Amino acid sequence: MAPFVYNSEAVQEALARPAQERKKITTSLAIREGSKAALGVSAVWLPITAYLQYGQSSYSNIFRTRFNTSSRTAVTIMPILFAFGMVSEQVSSRLANPQAYANSSTSKKTNLAAHERLANWIHAHPFRTIIMLGAPGVAAVFISEGGQGLPLAQRIMHTRVLGQFWTVSVLAGTMMFHDYMEAHGPFVEAVPE
Repeated sequence: MAPFVYNSEAVQEALARPAQERKKITTSLAIREGSKAALGVSAVWLPITAYLQYGQSSYSNIFRTRFNTSSRTAVTIMPILFAFGMVSEQVSSRLANPQAYANSSTSKKTNLAAHERLANWIHAHPFRTIIMLGAPGVAAVFISEGGQGLPLAQRIMHTRVLGQFWTVSVLAGTMMFHDYMEAHGPFVEAVPE
């Protein structure tokens, strides 16, 4: 699966220009495209948050007392700023190095089995593997502790202890697997004759 990359006619036109011209317009184009994305997100997001915040302020005493103006503003603004930042970064990095984008967006056919591709991915990305296994594991421990009728503080302590055990186990297993793959090398595709 290719990573998400923002694409528009303006970006395509800029990519057709020579590198020197493209460098001159990269910043202004990134800001313009990022602003368009932020405007699109705000057109959808602002009415939703206005409705939800009005409803919560009207009917929920907890929302009124525990959420100050800063947190209410953050809930409204952060998705819009995220859209601006992501699209601006995508446009500027794509215009700065179009060849890297072309290389990342081409999908390669492989004749490796699924477990071999997974092993190669774990070998190439051990820390992503630890995070992808560790975080859901700790969340599962926290959720499973909820059915025992424990107070929240005790639940958090149990989660910390068991979650630490789980995370250290995942860390050790991933690093042992990484060392094994370092010693034996990654799986390689068979070259057709």
